[in-house]
Amino acid sequence: VYNLSNFELLRTVTLSQPAPRIQGAKIYKGDLYASRDNGSEKSIVAIDPETGTVTHLFDRNLGDDYEAEGIAFVRRPSGTMMVATGIREGAHGYTEMRIYRIGGDVTAPALARPRFRKSKLRRGTKLTLITGASEAATLTYRWARCVGPRPRPCLQTRRFGIPRQLQLVEGSNRVFLPTGVLRPGLWNLLITPVDRADITGRSARIGLTVLRPRR
Repeated sequence: VYNLSNFELLRTVTLSQPAPRIQGAKIYKGDLYASRDNGSEKSIVAIDPETGTVTHLFDRNLGDDYEAEGIAFVRRPSGTMMVATGIREGAHGYTEMRIYRIGGDVTAPALARPRFRKSKLRRGTKLTLITGASEAATLTYRWARCVGPRPRPCLQTRRFGIPRQLQLVEGSNRVFLPTGVLRPGLWNLLITPVDRADITGRSARIGLTVLRPRR
């Protein structure tokens, strides 16, 4: 770890396990992804640059006549793809590119029974969002105020504020959201999960009634 103002060496980070023959590496969302030229496996690993934890993601299994090289990330509408390059013996130096999902992931994150602990509460009190998640994901959420005519006012909504994000873990999640900015009335919370490969899951809408504070 270097000081970028004068490149003074500050400290070193020890890896949790050996990861020799790294040919190329790229930072993506805080982790250092590395392409290894280790035997026939040609492994892809992720390294936490703060703790040194090495996580084996998958083996490319390209054989001993293939030399693994660099790695990069490309955004696509279907999600971010990992591009790994290499040179095969007898290819006269031509570089071959192969595209992979990050960590082999091909499925969109899914939410399970997203709901509020209480669907009615008074303005300014703490709101609890409960949801399951099929994998670790970033949840983007935004409020929308119901402005349609009765008896179904939430058929028309007006978006409120800016989109915000919070992190979900795989399994059950319980997170707290502020309600002080919400006026009394009917609201919808619009939520969308996105995983580390930027694959977007199905959005959900949760209704909430905000009551006036007690006088």
